[in-house]
Amino acid sequence: MDDRTYIAHIDEAGNIQTVDEHANNVAALAESFAETFGQGNIAKEIGLAHDVGKYSNAFQDYITSHAKVKVDHSSAGAQLAVKVNGMNAAGVIEAFCISGHHAGLLDGGGNVGSGGTLQARLQKKVEDYSGCMDSLRFQKVRPEKMNCNQKNAKFALSFLIRMLFSSLVDADFLDTEKFMRQTSRETLGNTTIEEMQHRLDGYLDEHGYLSGGTPLNDARSHMLRESIDCGNQSSRGLFTLTIPTGGGKTLDSISFALRHAVRNGQRRVIYVIPYCSIIDQTVTLFEKIFGSDCVLAHYSEATYSSDEDVMDPKRLATENWDAPLIVTTSVQFFESLYANKTSKCRKLHNIANSVIVFDEAQLLPRDFLKPCIYAIAELIGNYRCSSVLCTATQPALEEQFNDWYPTLKAKEIAPSASGYTDLFKRVTYVKLGLLSDDELVERLREEDQVLCVVSTRKQAAALYRLLDDADAIHLSTNLTPFDRKRKIEEIKERLANGERCIVVSTSLIEAGVDLDFPIVYRAEAGLDSMIQAAGRCNREGKRDRKDSMAYLFKADPKYKAPAVMQRPMEIAAAVAAALPESDLDSKEMIKAYFTRLYKYESQSLDRHKILDCFAGTPMDFSFAKCAEQMKLIEQNTISILIQQNEESRSLADLFMMKDFSPTRSMYRKAGKYMVNVYMQYRDLLEGDVAWVDEDFGILTTEGKYNDETGLDLSDQGGYGIMF
Repeated sequence: MDDRTYIAHIDEAGNIQTVDEHANNVAALAESFAETFGQGNIAKEIGLAHDVGKYSNAFQDYITSHAKVKVDHSSAGAQLAVKVNGMNAAGVIEAFCISGHHAGLLDGGGNVGSGGTLQARLQKKVEDYSGCMDSLRFQKVRPEKMNCNQKNAKFALSFLIRMLFSSLVDADFLDTEKFMRQTSRETLGNTTIEEMQHRLDGYLDEHGYLSGGTPLNDARSHMLRESIDCGNQSSRGLFTLTIPTGGGKTLDSISFALRHAVRNGQRRVIYVIPYCSIIDQTVTLFEKIFGSDCVLAHYSEATYSSDEDVMDPKRLATENWDAPLIVTTSVQFFESLYANKTSKCRKLHNIANSVIVFDEAQLLPRDFLKPCIYAIAELIGNYRCSSVLCTATQPALEEQFNDWYPTLKAKEIAPSASGYTDLFKRVTYVKLGLLSDDELVERLREEDQVLCVVSTRKQAAALYRLLDDADAIHLSTNLTPFDRKRKIEEIKERLANGERCIVVSTSLIEAGVDLDFPIVYRAEAGLDSMIQAAGRCNREGKRDRKDSMAYLFKADPKYKAPAVMQRPMEIAAAVAAALPESDLDSKEMIKAYFTRLYKYESQSLDRHKILDCFAGTPMDFSFAKCAEQMKLIEQNTISILIQQNEESRSLADLFMMKDFSPTRSMYRKAGKYMVNVYMQYRDLLEGDVAWVDEDFGILTTEGKYNDETGLDLSDQGGYGIMF
């Protein structure tokens, strides 16, 4: 019997945590996390074995002498997992999780792994760790049976590995953090889902959302009641919520989600929104209803503590989504589900047993549509989740879901909504054909309140300059989020006060921004984009439909639409050719558009071959490669910090300090003062930007940015970075 004390951690005061203590704590935590999706037994064994390499003399010498040369302690645990279980599913699952619990999930490497692969780790000579055998009792286990078929079994296994990996790394982080700080973190999870439902009921009652009173409000209250009833009655599964623009889908969806979560014992609601530019509005509403204590916003512009060492519960909760209501972006959600790094994977186990609402579901990224749909299906099929596809323009995704899980059928939450189509038709569509910039500007000048949406930042800036009008407002992602938010508030105020307001914008204004113009112009685009733009016209139905115009026009050919928009424009034109303009937003038209779009782009719905990373044997799985490919935003962009107020100037000074290491919270704070542009414009900015690194710089030339048109890239024709 080895009576040596094996040390896992030493805190600043010299207190020690033994490997036995840490292993058992992590095993218990990981087991509790994974039990949420029925895989607690194997998670427990992974937790027990993850640090067995710390039983080696080499590691003990390293930790007690504070040597700089680290000792690999992960490979030993991976080898032990295979030794106990063999090269079966359990052995490989455990080996992947343990080998990557610091560096991240590795590629398998097949039969002959090299470098940083699992196979290489399994073949690596490791220090003797036999001291663990005297205290830790390892058992041969197998994963619980999963809901899968021959076609999706390998993908299901890869997903399970990632979810168990999440359970391990979060347990490891939490126990280590608790020991090193000698205290447990404060959580945001103290408010129950039931209490949140009561707060929502009070809000709905206080504001009369269930009372009706006008034909439009009667329809809204009826759809809201349907959403509540469906939430109260439905078991877990896939749902659609197809509410006309202006019908109240945010309140309908959260009402369904909370009722549904209470009925099915689900732990949290995750609200997934496509763009950072529209997320603030939803967060503000939810905090108003529920209080900020239980709403966690996790996206690039969200800021919490300015001190990286302060245990701010909101900042810490972003790491593992330990809160009852999460509001995040599509980028954060889906990239995390296919990530391999511990920092991004840590929160994944907390997605299990949740209600997930995908707002503006038509904006699920087409190049990654299959990986996104398969992940949603997997969460429903094996992780006790329910998912809601929420939009006014429901995409035709039946075939995509059926391809993976044929038994998964969507249920409409508010079926009466289709009967209110005519009531919510608040605009008259008119096609104008080709309009030059001069012709378009003349039309805009004639209106007191008008919105014009175009497809490129270049045209938005050109139209604004041609207008040369004190009442004109320009919106694009050439502006910082700080200025965009300020301008949207100004627009709302002008509209409410009946003041003159001419807005020229890129498509960032189309989804999730509650504005109500009497007239809207939209450059021809995909059908969903045109309908969404028209949704900013007569939104509250206070004007006669015949006086509320949505003009569709062809932009000057010199403004070439981005490649991602070409096919949607062509298909929208094709399906609309035989229909009157009044039917552009009909259910039949929308379904025909998306069906044809996905059919024509079927080879591009997994453009980066994400699913191929998990097509071979488990030892062929490529977690690292997959994470590298799963980038919903192209990485060929650079971020420019604009010094536009005291806070941004202070941040700039810190970033430019020699040998200064910025914290994550600094980058988050700086996000609201940044403009993203494509990498090819880096040379254009030379001399105007102090570069912090290759893809991040600070604007130093005065006049290169103004708060009306944003960053001056006068020869830029690129499309806005929308996420």
